Amino acid sequence: MKRLLTFAIAALLMMPVMSRAGTAISDEELAGVTAEAGVSIVFTDMIVDNTTVTSVAWGDTDGFTGYTSAGWLGINGITIANAGVNQTASLSGLMNIDVGSSGTLTILKIDLPTVRLGQADIQANLRISNTADLSVGDDLCFIRADDFLIEQTGTIQIRAH
Repeated sequence: MKRLLTFAIAALLMMPVMSRAGTAISDEELAGVTAEAGVSIVFTDMIVDNTTVTSVAWGDTDGFTGYTSAGWLGINGITIANAGVNQTASLSGLMNIDVGSSGTLTILKIDLPTVRLGQADIQANLRISNTADLSVGDDLCFIRADDFLIEQTGTIQIRAH
């Protein structure tokens, strides 16, 4: 998942560099331009595989009344086995980024590419601990998800309120 986020950030950071390849336009020329504008990014089977997660923990560093030391809850002993597919996550398709206004409301609209997480077999332990890395503590239960798969697409709209 970390690699997926890294690829997305890299793509967004490269947009200004790629946009410098165009020809400069004066303010007068720009004032005469009326058209729909936006940015399109094409993802062609961008794949993330070989994912490793040691632990994921949520905690409180100062505890609460009567229990003032740090406490953590999380999952450790995580294994992610690809269920016959050599990928943990993939992006494919078109992502469009556009801004529009109705005159009273301005919205940033992002049409997302297809994001696929899985198909994987996941196993982990739910643990309560006094350390953030969950290296010691008590296991509360064992978690198992076979053939875990999420496929997501859609639109995000961002506006002030």
